[in-house]
Amino acid sequence: MNALIKFLPKVLCPVIDTVVSLANIVIRVVDTVAPVGKLGHIHYLVKGLPPVDGQHLQLDLNAFVTDAVDDIIAPWMGPGAPMSLPPVSDHTSQVVLSESLLDSVFALLHNGGHLDMDITDRVANTLVPLTTDAIKSKIPEVSHLIPKHLPLVVKFRLASPPKVTLHDGKAILNVTVSIEVLIRHKNATLQPLFTVDGNIILSLGLSVKDHKLHFDFNVERVQFWLASSHFGPFDISDLENWLRKIIESLHLPKLRTALEDGIPLPKLFGMDLTNAAVDVADHAVVLTKMG
Repeated sequence: MNALIKFLPKVLCPVIDTVVSLANIVIRVVDTVAPVGKLGHIHYLVKGLPPVDGQHLQLDLNAFVTDAVDDIIAPWMGPGAPMSLPPVSDHTSQVVLSESLLDSVFALLHNGGHLDMDITDRVANTLVPLTTDAIKSKIPEVSHLIPKHLPLVVKFRLASPPKVTLHDGKAILNVTVSIEVLIRHKNATLQPLFTVDGNIILSLGLSVKDHKLHFDFNVERVQFWLASSHFGPFDISDLENWLRKIIESLHLPKLRTALEDGIPLPKLFGMDLTNAAVDVADHAVVLTKMG
């Protein structure tokens, strides 16, 4: 019995100290606010005191996103962003970010119009030819109605907020767009030609750097259909490579720039998630840091 009495404090005290320490932090740090560039903020809200699960401490976080004027982009729904804090001997930290939280970040970009763009020949430079000559041969049904040697303007708009899908180890971003093509005449007037709607599937590369989740984007597949035409119907299949080039060369750089600062991760309990391993589970991104 004396040996047990001497042994128990050594086992229990570190756990009790950890729980008390966490309780004090939870009481002091109820809401951690992290900026998303200059666009808005992510709020990580602690849900009460952490329960002890075996040797692990599980902390549930609610997370929601606000814009630059503190309007909520999307209220927290469904599971929170749980943070698992294993014992000291394990030296492992883990954070789980929900699919809905990432959706809110992309909704923040969409709602502010940060992913829309008007593309001119000056913006396109030599990356993509933006002249009537570049498209006339691709739409022979109406090519005789399109004047030669005039610059084009391409208005690229997102029809709805991009949707993140996390499943089976893969992260996908589904982007629905509307692309309007216009002629710019010498007197600077714009003449609408046609509008194409499309669905763009981007694969997401995820990494952690400087305690932020960073993205890389690559076009996996695209689908386009003619929404309207001022010259009558035509087959757009020969335009698809031209449209895809616009997306890859001009719009993806804008998307990368919009999120170049990354998504800030919760800074609680002194966790350093820099260079954490990133795994994609169903409907969640799991960040694990050893050491």
